[in-house]
Amino acid sequence: MTGRWDHHLPWRGFDDMTLGQMADRFWATDSWSVGAKMSRWNDTVATHMTELHVDAAQPESFKASWTQTALGPIDLNVLGTTPQIVRRTPEMTRSTAEGSYEIVYMQRGSMIVREWGDEQLIRQGDFGVLRNAVPYEFECPRENVALSMHVSQGWMDKWLRDPEGLRRMPWQARSQWGAPLASLLRLIAANGVADCAVPRDVIADQIGSLFALIGQNAGAQRRVRTSTFDRIEALLDTLFTDPDLSPGQLAGEVGISKRHLHGLFADNGTTFGAQLVERRLQYAADRLSAGSLDASFVGDIAFEAGFSDPSHFARRFRKRFGCAPSAWRNGRRPIGPKGTSAFEH
Repeated sequence: MTGRWDHHLPWRGFDDMTLGQMADRFWATDSWSVGAKMSRWNDTVATHMTELHVDAAQPESFKASWTQTALGPIDLNVLGTTPQIVRRTPEMTRSTAEGSYEIVYMQRGSMIVREWGDEQLIRQGDFGVLRNAVPYEFECPRENVALSMHVSQGWMDKWLRDPEGLRRMPWQARSQWGAPLASLLRLIAANGVADCAVPRDVIADQIGSLFALIGQNAGAQRRVRTSTFDRIEALLDTLFTDPDLSPGQLAGEVGISKRHLHGLFADNGTTFGAQLVERRLQYAADRLSAGSLDASFVGDIAFEAGFSDPSHFARRFRKRFGCAPSAWRNGRRPIGPKGTSAFEH
């Protein structure tokens, strides 16, 4: 265990947070200098969990505490932070060789997750799943405590027939199998496993068994996500830069009617327009972040992303990310997106 553990964390809202003294690792920002706090926290998260960009509306007052316990194939992370915005960018996903997931239990506070224009709320007492192979961002608007299990793609495949079935679909800790899983995680977080007679791999198997039961129940309840819709999304990922792409063209590529295509998007809580524009904006944001470009190239990136009108692109970009494309390119970016979706209803 690195660092000194203090039961009473040094800011209001966490003074009653009980975490295990027997965790394998421990980090806290209270002893870090204000100027280096955010960069050091980002480096720590990238080294010991996965590469993310953590930011806060008031970086100088940001505070966080984190314990990590290794359970064989599972890293159990208990994180308490003040309000934060966290992003996993397309560039970060490309730099990761092996797929991984974060299985998050919000013990205190809530988390708003945004991915490809969709928004999901993980409330206090809910579980949620984030896949690190795709870009996402999440916001914790208040002080929060999250118990997060970092697991590999192989672990997910072992315990779930369809790992994607649970992704971005929260389930409650008071549900049939969510309750014992949440109870087990809280027990480990509070007491550690150093003195436990059961091997850590066996504890991980117990967690996996409960997770499999949750997945089995959720599979019958989740929103319709057919193989046809999977093909639609895969094609959209390939064709979104075509400025002339239309619902009719995409439907023709899949071999279904335009009405059927719109129905499948509706079944999955979104629209063709929302998904198309979000992909284009995310692509443009990634390109603008790639290096120092002259302002005259912003329009070229808009065309490259599939926008036929630079002015329209600039309006959509500002609505989605809260700043002009040129400001984004120069690093003058807001803490979070101004809007929750790039699609104007």
